[in-house]
Amino acid sequence: MANLASTYGNLGKYTEAEKLEIQVLNARNRILGVEHPDTIRAMANLASTYGNLGKYTEAEKLQIQVLDARNRILGVEHPDTINAMANLAYTYHALRNYTEAEKLEIQVLDARNRILGVEHQDTINAMENLAAIYRCLAKYTEADKLKTQAYELKNRVSGAESSHTITLTNVQEAQEIQALDAGSTVPAEENLHSTQVVLNNPVQAVLLGTTMNPEKKVHPLSKLAKRVSKFKSTIAHSFHRKKDLDDDFAGPST
Repeated sequence: MANLASTYGNLGKYTEAEKLEIQVLNARNRILGVEHPDTIRAMANLASTYGNLGKYTEAEKLQIQVLDARNRILGVEHPDTINAMANLAYTYHALRNYTEAEKLEIQVLDARNRILGVEHQDTINAMENLAAIYRCLAKYTEADKLKTQAYELKNRVSGAESSHTITLTNVQEAQEIQALDAGSTVPAEENLHSTQVVLNNPVQAVLLGTTMNPEKKVHPLSKLAKRVSKFKSTIAHSFHRKKDLDDDFAGPST
């Protein structure tokens, strides 16, 4: 049942996945108990499905329980605990509870830096997530700093031509293009507000920037748009999430 629910989720059939995952969670609660790893995993999977359905309040309730259980049972620095923290931060972001999202994502980034290293993809994802939160909190300087660092790390680790990154010579080139499109004589970094371009793979996002004039009107980035026209882009959440998988359902986390 859990495997079929996972398949439905992979196919984007979240309503069907939700029905099965509720049954799985109820059964595991009764048979295994609330703190069994399989029960906690089922809880995390249902929370992820709720998120995909836009049911963020329901997702939040389950994710708080998952994080609390994993903190007690596995410890604060276990990878599953850190992932649970990141997923709850995502939900807080979706609920526009940016202050709570910031607190959690700072912990996620700090833990991944220590445990995985700065060049690990999960660490880079955490940088991008925190940058997105800073943008929502109008902390544009902090957002731009993290966004630039994440971009440079992606290029270093995966290469400038990687499918995970937009092919630009460097971030400065993007900033110069934005300044030209805005007709601004002010250095781009002085009026850079963070935004993002989400690629065909929604899990991989590159934070770029959008320049705003004193009237707060966004200038169209025509030259930049041409450079990335081959990608499916949208202004959306930049968060990277991981969904738990049952042990007998092998496959990469998403």
